[in-house]
Amino acid sequence: MMDEDFKPKVQSALAAEQPIDCKFSYVSNDDAEAMLYLLNFLLDEVKRPYMKDPVGFFVREFITNANKSNLKRVHFQTLGLDMNDSETYYEGMKTFARDFHDKLDVYRKDVEKYQLYTAVQYFLKDNVLIITVKNSGLPTLQESVRAQTLIEKSKAIHDVAEAFLTLGDTTEGAGLGMVSAMLMLRSLGLDEKAFRFLADRQNKETVVRVHIPLDTVLESQIEEISGMILDGIESLPAFPEKLSRLQNMLSDEKVDFSKVAILIQSDVALTSELLRIVNSAQYMLAQKVSNISNAVSLVGIKGLRNLLLSYGAQKILNNHFGEMDAMWEHAFRCASYAYYIARDYNLKDLSGDAYIGGILHDIGKIIIRHKYMKLDEKLSAYCNEKGIEANLLESLMMGASHARIGAEMARKWDFPDQIVIAIGFHHKPLLCQEEFKTLVALVYLADALTKVRNNKFVFSKVESSVLAQFNLKSRKEAVELEARLNSYYQQQKSKASE
Repeated sequence: MMDEDFKPKVQSALAAEQPIDCKFSYVSNDDAEAMLYLLNFLLDEVKRPYMKDPVGFFVREFITNANKSNLKRVHFQTLGLDMNDSETYYEGMKTFARDFHDKLDVYRKDVEKYQLYTAVQYFLKDNVLIITVKNSGLPTLQESVRAQTLIEKSKAIHDVAEAFLTLGDTTEGAGLGMVSAMLMLRSLGLDEKAFRFLADRQNKETVVRVHIPLDTVLESQIEEISGMILDGIESLPAFPEKLSRLQNMLSDEKVDFSKVAILIQSDVALTSELLRIVNSAQYMLAQKVSNISNAVSLVGIKGLRNLLLSYGAQKILNNHFGEMDAMWEHAFRCASYAYYIARDYNLKDLSGDAYIGGILHDIGKIIIRHKYMKLDEKLSAYCNEKGIEANLLESLMMGASHARIGAEMARKWDFPDQIVIAIGFHHKPLLCQEEFKTLVALVYLADALTKVRNNKFVFSKVESSVLAQFNLKSRKEAVELEARLNSYYQQQKSKASE
């Protein structure tokens, strides 16, 4: 363990934005613990104690890999083999795992004899913590390819258990650790772009580096704050009794549409909404429908159920929290985009659910915005305690939390599973159950494309697998799709207002 003399030096380095460097011939367990102790002190100084576990994982993993890399070089020199020759590389690796354990003490001494080293650097600049671990020698082609392969594989892996089942080849021992490091990055709200595996040819070093913005927030913090917001809502409003009756009637296989029409006609606003939707461009009818019985028949059971979900949610939220025109404008644009993407890509069976998912995807934001003032003091205290910047509150609450809260409301109202999932995963389309992935992808892509209108669409930030699913290979193609969707949406709005 390090003595306390290092603390003023760390504080001075942080204040001057200077790197903190440590160098070892071989990093012992005590040395590794000292590096983690130093890291923990640094994170305490910048009020980010909640980052200790995931960031400490990187440091320990990178140091372990650097040690092994140097020991591997000793192993190959001992055998008289060339690491950079592909044939002798695999020959040497056959015995490395065994000799690494059996000859560890001898190899550790040889690391110093051959003047090999591992260097660790912590550097805080512009509120970004940069962690670098270097070791002697350039990476071999095999090491570089393996690292890149593992980074790519990690994109499709969601947890360590899945990594065990997926990785297969663990010859070099670092596979699981590398993927776990990528999972840790994800838990910090980052991705593989924050990680670098480099060959420093000038200094003949292998370098791994991770950039961690200190404004990033752990998923656990987001979940905890989401829970606080849900706890702060004393009683969620129930779904309107009349709409629940209609839903029950539609669940009956022998539904009497004439009775359904009579009940709908008893609600002027619901009648207007049904006629508006039936006469919109969505249904592309040859002539305007003014008879509610005809409208019910045209929409059908599933369409009518979706209408009731949308209408009921809007009525409750507007009555309970007030009108939010801008948010509903975005919701209807997103709904229209999702609907027409489904139609254009031969996913018509999903078009209705995509439309309703688009309308309701942001309902959690309405709750948060209207509860924010009451929760402000409590949330501020929480963020101060956890070291989260005060200016992150809004983005925090409007980030992953609103999807969770919206899904909780939809679940309380007994919405169908596919709609609950569409709301809850519309920012994380790859994490939902397989059976709902296409529907969630429709809502996710539609939501992303609505940002083209206000110049906030960033093609590189859209999930690559979703782009591939809809055959969008460039930003230009995505923008062209949005232009077509906007045209449909404007037609829908125009026809609905006639």
